[in-house]
Amino acid sequence: IGKEYGNNIELPDDLAPTNSLVVEIVHYISSNYEHVTLEEVASKFNYSFSYLSKIISSCMNMTFKEILYKIKIENALKLLSSTDESIEKISEKIGYINTSSFYRAFKNTMGMTPGEYRENCKKTQYIFKVNKKND
Repeated sequence: IGKEYGNNIELPDDLAPTNSLVVEIVHYISSNYEHVTLEEVASKFNYSFSYLSKIISSCMNMTFKEILYKIKIENALKLLSSTDESIEKISEKIGYINTSSFYRAFKNTMGMTPGEYRENCKKTQYIFKVNKKND
């Protein structure tokens, strides 16, 4: 199944020790997802961005952008379900330059808007609280 690292990015079980670099890269991306770029990561690890891109793709079966995108959306999910911060503020926190790009990315991934997701979370939490009281 793979080992989860950082957020919910799975690393393959058979990841070669020489590719432990990928573990470090995913950790770095997870820790700096708000504004990190492939060029920045390549510079940090002293590789060309094209070489680093190939390593990531071959080990993870995901591109750098896909990993970054997934991490951003996962962090948005956490913030939407656990805070009352505005969607605009959350969008900003996770590194989107404009809110409309965030809305589009979120809806493409989740099949609903950030507001709809938050509302569903509130309903689920309410139902859980009611059921817990009845136990």
